[in-house]
Amino acid sequence: MARNYDDLWNGSDGHTAHSGLPHSLRSLTWDSMELIYPINFEGHEEWLDSGYAVSLASGDVITRDGEVLGTWRVAYNPEAKPGVDDGSGCFEFIVDGQSAPIFLAGFASLDSRINQGTALSYFTRTIRDWHEAGS
Repeated sequence: MARNYDDLWNGSDGHTAHSGLPHSLRSLTWDSMELIYPINFEGHEEWLDSGYAVSLASGDVITRDGEVLGTWRVAYNPEAKPGVDDGSGCFEFIVDGQSAPIFLAGFASLDSRINQGTALSYFTRTIRDWHEAGS
């Protein structure tokens, strides 16, 4: 069952994933995210700006209307060879209330914005098509 973004962040739906943050920081986070795209990835820009910090490699997937569809996360390649392919992995989409991803989009290198952008574009279209088809 999809949740509403406002309910999630305001805690009125019983979820407390972000309740550990001080209220002032939660308000800043909620107010600063504009839902301008049909599918939005909460925290994605912060993850990019951090230099791909593992601790920031996930967030909510939210429609323009504020419906939380699930979670995006980055799964890094566990068999990566340092200096060779240590930036490879995939974006994963997990439906709200589920534990396993239903969509993946692989990338060969995080440092290649073209490679990452292509994967993210495919990932976004796949989630949008799934949602528009009635989930």
